[in-house]
Amino acid sequence: MAEGRARDEPHDHDGHTGHNPHCNHHHHHDANHTNALIIWSYETDQPLSLEALREVASRLPVNIYRCKVVIHSADAPDRRAVLQVVGKRVDLSFDGDWGQRVPRTQIVAIGTYGTMDAAAFRERFDRCVKGAADPYPPAAGK
Repeated sequence: MAEGRARDEPHDHDGHTGHNPHCNHHHHHDANHTNALIIWSYETDQPLSLEALREVASRLPVNIYRCKVVIHSADAPDRRAVLQVVGKRVDLSFDGDWGQRVPRTQIVAIGTYGTMDAAAFRERFDRCVKGAADPYPPAAGK
Protein backbone atom coordinates (compact mmCIF):
# COMPACT_ATOMS: atom_id res chain seq x y z
CA MET A 1 0.00 0.00 0.00
CA ALA A 2 1.53 3.30 -1.04
CA GLU A 3 -0.46 5.77 0.99
CA GLY A 4 -1.99 6.00 4.44
CA ARG A 5 -5.31 4.35 5.01
CA ALA A 6 -7.71 5.02 7.81
CA ARG A 7 -10.64 2.86 8.74
CA ASP A 8 -13.39 4.99 10.18
CA GLU A 9 -16.68 3.78 8.73
CA PRO A 10 -19.84 4.91 10.54
CA HIS A 11 -22.56 2.48 11.55
CA ASP A 12 -26.10 2.63 12.87
CA HIS A 13 -26.31 3.42 16.58
CA ASP A 14 -30.05 3.89 16.84
CA GLY A 15 -31.71 0.70 15.68
CA HIS A 16 -31.18 -2.95 16.35
CA THR A 17 -30.27 -3.67 12.74
CA GLY A 18 -27.14 -5.64 13.65
CA HIS A 19 -23.49 -4.76 13.70
CA ASN A 20 -21.59 -4.07 10.50
CA PRO A 21 -18.79 -6.72 10.48
CA HIS A 22 -16.53 -4.37 8.50
CA CYS A 23 -16.83 -1.53 10.99
CA ASN A 24 -13.60 -0.84 12.84
CA HIS A 25 -14.80 1.25 15.71
CA HIS A 26 -16.42 -0.06 18.82
CA HIS A 27 -18.16 1.55 21.69
CA HIS A 28 -19.93 0.78 24.87
CA HIS A 29 -23.55 1.53 23.99
CA ASP A 30 -25.29 4.08 26.16
CA ALA A 31 -28.53 5.70 24.98
CA ASN A 32 -27.10 9.20 25.39
CA HIS A 33 -23.57 8.22 24.22
CA THR A 34 -21.97 9.94 27.24
CA ASN A 35 -19.91 6.82 27.97
CA ALA A 36 -19.39 5.72 24.35
CA LEU A 37 -15.90 5.21 22.95
CA ILE A 38 -14.64 4.99 19.40
CA ILE A 39 -11.50 3.33 18.08
CA TRP A 40 -9.80 4.92 15.07
CA SER A 41 -7.03 3.15 13.18
CA TYR A 42 -4.56 4.04 10.43
CA GLU A 43 -1.86 2.17 8.51
CA THR A 44 0.85 3.07 6.03
CA ASP A 45 3.99 1.44 4.69
CA GLN A 46 5.65 4.80 4.04
CA PRO A 47 8.26 5.89 6.61
CA LEU A 48 7.19 8.67 8.98
CA SER A 49 9.19 11.47 10.54
CA LEU A 50 9.49 10.86 14.29
CA GLU A 51 9.64 14.61 14.94
CA ALA A 52 6.43 15.27 12.98
CA LEU A 53 4.70 12.29 14.59
CA ARG A 54 5.71 13.40 18.09
CA GLU A 55 4.33 16.89 17.30
CA VAL A 56 1.00 15.47 16.12
CA ALA A 57 0.78 13.19 19.18
CA SER A 58 1.46 16.07 21.57
CA ARG A 59 -1.43 18.01 20.04
CA LEU A 60 -4.10 15.32 20.10
CA PRO A 61 -7.36 16.64 21.51
CA VAL A 62 -8.20 15.93 25.17
CA ASN A 63 -11.03 13.61 24.09
CA ILE A 64 -8.40 11.11 22.86
CA TYR A 65 -7.73 8.98 25.90
CA ARG A 66 -5.14 6.62 24.45
CA CYS A 67 -3.09 6.33 21.27
CA LYS A 68 -0.55 3.66 20.43
CA VAL A 69 1.64 3.78 17.35
CA VAL A 70 4.06 1.20 15.99
CA ILE A 71 6.25 3.24 13.66
CA HIS A 72 8.18 2.64 10.48
CA SER A 73 10.34 5.73 10.78
CA ALA A 74 12.56 7.50 8.28
CA ASP A 75 14.87 8.39 11.20
CA ALA A 76 15.68 4.75 12.09
CA PRO A 77 14.23 2.58 9.29
CA ASP A 78 15.73 -0.69 10.57
CA ARG A 79 14.29 -0.28 14.07
CA ARG A 80 10.68 -0.45 15.17
CA ALA A 81 9.64 2.60 17.17
CA VAL A 82 6.67 2.70 19.54
CA LEU A 83 4.86 5.90 20.47
CA GLN A 84 2.31 5.80 23.30
CA VAL A 85 0.02 8.61 24.32
CA VAL A 86 -2.04 8.54 27.51
CA GLY A 87 -3.76 11.84 28.17
CA LYS A 88 -1.08 14.46 27.53
CA ARG A 89 1.86 12.12 28.26
CA VAL A 90 3.80 11.13 25.11
CA ASP A 91 6.45 8.38 25.30
CA LEU A 92 8.64 7.28 22.39
CA SER A 93 10.89 4.22 22.55
CA PHE A 94 12.51 1.70 20.23
CA ASP A 95 11.39 -1.92 20.32
CA GLY A 96 14.11 -3.82 18.44
CA ASP A 97 14.49 -4.37 14.72
CA TRP A 98 11.82 -5.38 12.22
CA GLY A 99 13.30 -8.85 11.68
CA GLN A 100 11.18 -10.73 9.14
CA ARG A 101 8.24 -8.32 9.51
CA VAL A 102 7.50 -5.80 6.79
CA PRO A 103 8.07 -2.28 8.18
CA ARG A 104 4.81 -0.35 8.47
CA THR A 105 3.17 2.16 10.73
CA GLN A 106 0.01 1.21 12.60
CA ILE A 107 -1.89 3.72 14.71
CA VAL A 108 -4.80 3.05 17.06
CA ALA A 109 -6.53 5.88 18.93
CA ILE A 110 -9.32 5.56 21.49
CA GLY A 111 -11.54 8.54 22.21
CA THR A 112 -15.00 9.79 22.98
CA TYR A 113 -17.67 8.83 20.45
CA GLY A 114 -18.83 11.69 18.22
CA THR A 115 -15.87 13.96 18.91
CA MET A 116 -13.16 12.48 16.68
CA ASP A 117 -12.64 14.15 13.33
CA ALA A 118 -11.41 11.14 11.33
CA ALA A 119 -10.63 13.19 8.22
CA ALA A 120 -8.52 15.68 10.21
CA PHE A 121 -6.68 12.84 11.97
CA ARG A 122 -5.97 11.12 8.67
CA GLU A 123 -4.68 14.39 7.17
CA ARG A 124 -2.38 15.10 10.14
CA PHE A 125 -0.88 11.61 10.14
CA ASP A 126 -0.51 11.64 6.33
CA ARG A 127 1.60 14.78 6.74
CA CYS A 128 3.99 12.86 9.02
CA VAL A 129 5.24 10.89 6.00
CA LYS A 130 8.88 11.88 5.55
CA GLY A 131 9.06 14.74 3.05
CA ALA A 132 5.35 15.64 3.37
CA ALA A 133 4.09 19.07 4.38
CA ASP A 134 4.32 20.22 8.02
CA PRO A 135 1.40 18.62 9.96
CA TYR A 136 0.75 22.03 11.56
CA PRO A 137 1.67 24.69 8.99
CA PRO A 138 1.93 28.26 10.29
CA ALA A 139 -1.19 30.39 10.06
CA ALA A 140 -1.43 32.67 7.05
CA GLY A 141 0.25 36.04 7.59
CA LYS A 142 2.68 34.81 10.27
